[in-house]
Amino acid sequence: MFLRDAEWLPQATQLPQGRTARADHGCGRTPSMQIGHSATEYWAYCHRCRKGGKQTKEYVMLQRTQRTVEPSNLPEVLLPLHRADDVVQGFIRRSLVAMGASVPVQECMPLFVARERDGTFRHERVYIRTPQGVLSRALIDGAVPKVRNHRDGSGPAQTYAAEYSKNPEADTVVITEDVLSMYKVLWATGVHVLSALGTRLSPAAVYHLLHGGYSNVVVALDGDEAGRTGALKMQQDLEALGFNISVSVLPEDQDPKDLHKHELIELCTVVSP
Repeated sequence: MFLRDAEWLPQATQLPQGRTARADHGCGRTPSMQIGHSATEYWAYCHRCRKGGKQTKEYVMLQRTQRTVEPSNLPEVLLPLHRADDVVQGFIRRSLVAMGASVPVQECMPLFVARERDGTFRHERVYIRTPQGVLSRALIDGAVPKVRNHRDGSGPAQTYAAEYSKNPEADTVVITEDVLSMYKVLWATGVHVLSALGTRLSPAAVYHLLHGGYSNVVVALDGDEAGRTGALKMQQDLEALGFNISVSVLPEDQDPKDLHKHELIELCTVVSP
């Protein structure tokens, strides 16, 4: 199934090369179409109606494409995002908004930016200081990996990230797949949150849950096949450990950062055993 060019191409051609964004083409009440501009083409795909489109940039057909590989080491200088110049700060904030992290959500996130020795700021990645270490999220299409662990300067992405409620009596933790969804849930609900950084719980994440003083766990993974399968597996594993588990069913092909605040509050309500 194909999208008509008029539904997406004018919007895609307005993107800088290497960028992606969410857009609306009228198939639902929230934007569900992803559009992009790569070195060789413009493209679009709607996760709700499962239609797509592609327009090849013929004049660059012979151009060699290169894969962007980010360095694994932590930059020498990391500064809070508000210290960056207006252009870089604006680019990073707009990129995060396009990914589902609104400006109020960003205010809950410890965001940092890398500064070069010559004083210029880099915009390819945004750095997030979680209690478990420094993560960075790629903002440029094609950057590898999307999420990187900078605790030791090498190796795979860290196995989980977690933030804590300011309410000392809170005993519920919400599990998400990605770190941006984690911070949006924290902003919306104020409960403890844990990002599994995927659809499986690592041994370190399970250890954190067992020693965090949590009585209730809400599993809120993405609304796709991988998320539903992962949520079922988490439910089985955590019930065996004695937790009271609630599994939140998200709309098709959406994740927590796509939802509104009142939807997240309702979604993350604990169901009594």
